[in-house]
Amino acid sequence: MKKVRYLPIINRNDSCKILVSDICYISRISRKLEFETGEGRYQTYGKMDEIEEYLGPEFFRCMSGCIVNISRIKRIRRATVYFDNGISLKVGRDAYIKLKQRYNAYLRHLVPPEKDEK
Repeated sequence: MKKVRYLPIINRNDSCKILVSDICYISRISRKLEFETGEGRYQTYGKMDEIEEYLGPEFFRCMSGCIVNISRIKRIRRATVYFDNGISLKVGRDAYIKLKQRYNAYLRHLVPPEKDEK
């Protein structure tokens, strides 16, 4: 796995790079990948499998056509994912269950367990 800091976005209208940590989620629309960030939405041609190689462990593929950045999630409620920048994403029932389990595991590791004081 090659972890990179930026991903190139190249299409007819744009040539730019986006910071990987700014990505909230990546979705597949036909043959295009759509990157949703707090600054906007970017599209480029590609495959989920190829892009997944460059992402860190904070990214989770909850559906075949959707990769979510767990570290950007603020809340998950009733099959809707709310990100820290106000963006929301509806997911299907199966994806919701898998994503919530992964997010709960992420949250448990954020705060170390308290030690008994004697």
